[in-house]
Amino acid sequence: MYLREAPTLTLDEVREGLASRDGKQKQLPNRDIRLDLTGDSAVISVGGEDVPVTTQGLKAIGDWVEVPSKFLMRLDADLQQHLLSNLLDRQGAGVANVFYSDEGVEMVKDPKVKFIEPRRIVDMAIKVIDPQALAVDHWSTQDEFRLDVIVPDDFDRGVGGDLKKGDITKGGIRIAQDVKHNLAPSVSEFMYRLVCTNGMEIFDAGLKVDARGQTVDEVLAELEIAADHAFRRVEASIASFYDLREEKVDNPERSLLRMAEEQNISDRILVSMADVVPAIEGDVTMFDIVNLITNQANAPGMKSGPRRKLEQAGGTIVGDHADRCSQCQGRLDH
Repeated sequence: MYLREAPTLTLDEVREGLASRDGKQKQLPNRDIRLDLTGDSAVISVGGEDVPVTTQGLKAIGDWVEVPSKFLMRLDADLQQHLLSNLLDRQGAGVANVFYSDEGVEMVKDPKVKFIEPRRIVDMAIKVIDPQALAVDHWSTQDEFRLDVIVPDDFDRGVGGDLKKGDITKGGIRIAQDVKHNLAPSVSEFMYRLVCTNGMEIFDAGLKVDARGQTVDEVLAELEIAADHAFRRVEASIASFYDLREEKVDNPERSLLRMAEEQNISDRILVSMADVVPAIEGDVTMFDIVNLITNQANAPGMKSGPRRKLEQAGGTIVGDHADRCSQCQGRLDH
């Protein structure tokens, strides 16, 4: 079993961290973004204000002038400076919206593009759940925003499981946004089983947020409504998760194979999960299968993309009550 560290950071603390980072922004010509990467103290100058050089800052400027991050980060500092400075000068009259702090540049955006500050999304999550709700995972980069949040201890909603045995699963929401391509944020139900630190996401297309033609405030209002709907349903989803203990699986390896095919899980990960099946004690149930899939998401070195795919796969089994063929374990469409 792979275990993650228990979450301790509250939404209030996440908000404080974001407030210290995204408190500054300037709209300025590209030529006013200057880099000194080879001096005694490497700095990026944002309209004459120097901030430290960070990997995120270099990637942000590289994305702005369309230099692939993997290529940029392989270059020596002098070549990075030469390439980025020349491209900024060539686009000198163009205007950039630079988000930065005393710790460095966070991101660079087109001033014409609507941008939702991460802190405002956290504020929305606080309204939906609680300031003391716990962040299982969170990050805010030039490319992506992510927040997995569950209810705090001793909360009166969003909790379930086999309480007599101390097997508790907490509920919450997952908020994600493709910042790089400026897509609308999404929200899903999120569950977190304490005994094995497994997370799972239940996607619902009905919670989709449409940002087209809307202001930032309107997008946030729509996101809050969707998040509230997701959180109100998560307790029932936790109950459905534990109902899977009554659904026996005669051929767990075959079930895993079919589910891996349906969810596009790689063969390498499938083999790792199949190796664990013989260690399951007693009759194997669909509850065991879900936990096997979602625990694989906690494996050391698992990247965020494959991890989310596994957590979504587990959530799909919980949320999808489609019958399965007793021979091939494939879904039966009605």
